[in-house]
Amino acid sequence: KMRYGLSFYRTGTLTAYAKAYLKVLPKDVNVLISSGSSGCTIASAMLCFSKRPLKHIYIPKSTETRHFLQVLVLRKEKSVAIVDDFICNGETIQRIIDILISQYKVGKSKIYVLTTTTPDDLCYDARRSMRQTHYIPVEDIENNDIN
Repeated sequence: KMRYGLSFYRTGTLTAYAKAYLKVLPKDVNVLISSGSSGCTIASAMLCFSKRPLKHIYIPKSTETRHFLQVLVLRKEKSVAIVDDFICNGETIQRIIDILISQYKVGKSKIYVLTTTTPDDLCYDARRSMRQTHYIPVEDIENNDIN
């Protein structure tokens, strides 16, 4: 089962999760959006295993202070998918949704959220954020699914 801070940092587990995320990734999505190390890790692994061209854009969490260059180009993108392992209070996801809608004019109908967090595990604020998008839960990986 998914363990926060551990599951994406072993080869077999990361491979299994990347494939599970790709399995549910809608066909019209060609951009992955992540924030934080876990989201970036799974998005990067998805790029390695994808059989179709995908782009990855990293949006820093509000608490990140590192210097970096971010070029976010979303011109002809069909749809985007925010990928993350767990959604706690929904603050990061809401921030990304707000940035995509206000700054980059991505329509709500073009935003998907992929996570292993089940609908029952989402808190009220996170559920409210998910109602703005297409929420797709990723099935948790059992031990026998890991290479």
